[in-house]
Amino acid sequence: MKTRTRPVHLDLLRIHLPLPGWVSILHRLSGALLFLAVPLAVALLAQSLSDEAGFWALIEGARHPAARMLALLLFWAFVFHLFAGVRHLALDMHRGVGLQAARRSGLATVAASVAATFAFAAEVGLVKTSKGEVSITRAGAKLPGPVGTKLEAADVLSTGADGAVGITMADGSLLSIGPNSVLSLDAFAFDPTTFEGKFDSTLSKGTLAVVSGKVAKQSPEAMKVRTPAAVLGVRGTEFVVFVDG
Repeated sequence: MKTRTRPVHLDLLRIHLPLPGWVSILHRLSGALLFLAVPLAVALLAQSLSDEAGFWALIEGARHPAARMLALLLFWAFVFHLFAGVRHLALDMHRGVGLQAARRSGLATVAASVAATFAFAAEVGLVKTSKGEVSITRAGAKLPGPVGTKLEAADVLSTGADGAVGITMADGSLLSIGPNSVLSLDAFAFDPTTFEGKFDSTLSKGTLAVVSGKVAKQSPEAMKVRTPAAVLGVRGTEFVVFVDG
């Protein structure tokens, strides 16, 4: 009886895995990364709940490029592990087990996770026009607001007596803020594929002119402007809000 000779040393650099094989490996690696991140998440949660100073210190630290890169990595790991897990559930039910179907589902898993990560990393808006006194308060720090400034959720824009600023949001919404105004971008989320999302803002004083974008056109109730007196929903493509300060 002949015995088959098995290789003693495997050169992993010369083994070419198909895409489904890489998806399977990355599924395990992303799960391990998420598991290792649990103690960090618990520690950050404890710091945010400790006191006000700890919360704002955490917010400030989150602005650091290294913290943002870590957040993107963990977000990618989460969405990839989620999509790959759904894919494996389908395979366990004998759906898409053929070679070509497995390749297509593997490619879809990679593409969806990358697209979701890019959407997560995207800035919420951009300053298109700026004149006079314009400032942005971010994580307790006051920053200038020149043309080209990228905006983030929770930014607070303020203008002086001679100030005005025009903003284009990621969904195409156009905001024009007049003099002596304060506008907070409370929450913004936008899916460029389905156009679904959420856009909440607060005008504390001054004037705000809006041309609604894809979020409001897809679902008008998803866009709200709060004032000290009321919460305003979108009832048209263009509207103006004034708050006497």
